[in-house]
Order: sequence, then C-alpha cells, then structure tokens
Amino acid sequence: WLESGKLQRVVLVIMSKATSEVLERWNFKIETDGEVVEKG
Repeated sequence: WLESGKLQRVVLVIMSKATSEVLERWNFKIETDGEVVEKG
C-alpha cells in the first residue's frame, strides 16, 4: 500500500482513557519518491 501510493496520510491521536480528551494529535502527509520505489 505504501509503494502503490494508496497511503496519503497518517494521523496519530493520543487520548486520555479516563476522559476521552484528545491530548495530542499529529498529522503526517505521506509522499513517496517514485524513483526510490522503483529501485527498491
């Protein structure tokens, strides 16, 4: 899924178990380098 370009974004959320409050939220945009993917 990474090599085929199907993955575009990953979101990591850290929440409080007791209150369900969002403590941290990180968004990562995934960009692949086609040349590197082809070479392996």
